[in-house]
Amino acid sequence: MKLSLLAHANISMLDLSKRSCIYISGQMSGLEDLGKKELDKMENSVREAGFLMVMNPYYMVDQEKKLTWADCMVIDIKDIMNYGVRAAFLLDNWVESKGATLEVILFLALGIPLFDKNGNNITQRVFEQFTPEFLHQKFVAMIATHEF
Repeated sequence: MKLSLLAHANISMLDLSKRSCIYISGQMSGLEDLGKKELDKMENSVREAGFLMVMNPYYMVDQEKKLTWADCMVIDIKDIMNYGVRAAFLLDNWVESKGATLEVILFLALGIPLFDKNGNNITQRVFEQFTPEFLHQKFVAMIATHEF
């Protein structure tokens, strides 16, 4: 299935307003310092490209509160919607993260373009990763950690 029929698959960084809200998505759970170093590095790169509003998920949640993964995801998704995110930059490790995978599904559903650390639009490539097998594996991993 070709996603390129949709406009966001061909958007470049140059097409985005510098006032656009940009989100950084990547693995946090299970990483030393919740991946702060890599998230900060990407945030700095995006800011250096001239974007004024960059959402780094590390700072979106009060780390002192020891919230559950689900609580953190509710905060992230609510903020993505409330701040009108217009593009997302994905860390290389996003695919290892159930939370980042959930965010990417949301971005694709909303038509939000996805970029790699070099500013390349990777929306089509990411979309093509979402095979039924991939989605099944990710959703099983997401729900397997919760008690019902």
